[in-house]
Amino acid sequence: MASTATPPWSGFESYPHNIATLDPLDDDAAGYSQRLHSAEGRLFTPDALNLTVLDYPLPSDALLGFPATPALPPLEREIRTQAELEVVLAESTAALSARVIVIHPSRPRVVSRCKLAITATATRQLLSTYAVHPAFVDFLTAFGDKMVEVDELHGGAVVHGDQRAFAYKHVIEKGDTIYRWSIRNTAVWMGDAARVSILVQPSAGVVGRLRGLRGEVDVARVVISDAAAGWRPYFNVLDRFFLEETTAAVNKEVDGGGPESQHCGLKNPAEMLVVTFDTVQKLQKFEERVQTMMSTLALNAETLEILRDAAPTQAVDVARHIRNAEALLRKTSGRNRLMYNVLEYQHNDALASQGNMRTHFEMQAQSDRVKTGLLTQRTVRDAVGVKIMTYMALLYLPASFVAVCLALFRLFVSSSSRRMCV
Repeated sequence: MASTATPPWSGFESYPHNIATLDPLDDDAAGYSQRLHSAEGRLFTPDALNLTVLDYPLPSDALLGFPATPALPPLEREIRTQAELEVVLAESTAALSARVIVIHPSRPRVVSRCKLAITATATRQLLSTYAVHPAFVDFLTAFGDKMVEVDELHGGAVVHGDQRAFAYKHVIEKGDTIYRWSIRNTAVWMGDAARVSILVQPSAGVVGRLRGLRGEVDVARVVISDAAAGWRPYFNVLDRFFLEETTAAVNKEVDGGGPESQHCGLKNPAEMLVVTFDTVQKLQKFEERVQTMMSTLALNAETLEILRDAAPTQAVDVARHIRNAEALLRKTSGRNRLMYNVLEYQHNDALASQGNMRTHFEMQAQSDRVKTGLLTQRTVRDAVGVKIMTYMALLYLPASFVAVCLALFRLFVSSSSRRMCV
């Protein structure tokens, strides 16, 4: 009876226990396993798989007068099922110059964080098969739907024997404005002994460049060079946005120092600016974006410092990007303070104008109160005269009645006519 070969991922359920590269004095296998288990809900999909496997065949050497065969393009396979993945994991890599396994995001069109298109079971099988050092879990658990502070992807790299694991940040263009660009993470593991590399959520540019390679493959150089080159257009977008937003608000008399500045006279330069709260708020958000870019480039510089031999040219590019970002941040901070001061001046000037207006209204009200007081005094005097006239009328009316009665002729009754006569 034929014996059944033990699959290379045997015992994967307890990863990273019992792997060849685990150092029990320095690495806590139970802790790494618990981190993977706790991150399963937000990090992995329950049943979907979306992996790309690129196998680079070894070119044959010249032998017995036959010319050497040229390097062939990589064999590309899309993994969508668990069975397909197990076939790949069971294959030997001895006849390959390199194997690159790309783990895609579950929602490629979504710029924000999303789950990896791989199940937790498949992940443990993959890491167990190639004896991936558990330090790679530190980079792997930084992906997923929700950001956990302790799992945030950091810069730097881990070098352990023939294995290298590092993280890198790149920028993805989704449109023309700065709000349509997104800074995304890439995690890389490279095992020189197995000739296998694992890439987590690389950019489309990295995948395209890997498809075009032949023969020997330096994954670290491909990933880092692509990311370093992508920051240049993003910086150009930021610089253009800065000029467009601030030139519209800052006049030549203050900002440009052009010929019109010689004819300012006694005008207040702050009155010649068109600064709104929306402009200041937009510039503050822009400053935060530049600061985020600087911190991201600093993380990449930390990674390149450790992988200096792998990408010396890219280290120079990142250093240049950092200097440009620092210069842009200084200009942004200065312009932001200028606009904020102008806005504060306009606010204070408006308050002063309102205060002057209130003073004018108070003076007008005081004048109205004085006139009202005079009218009140006159009304009181008129009331006194009316009162006196009323008293005089009370004395005059009875006297007038008596006088009328006394002034009448005597009345008598005629005896002859029996009528009243005067």
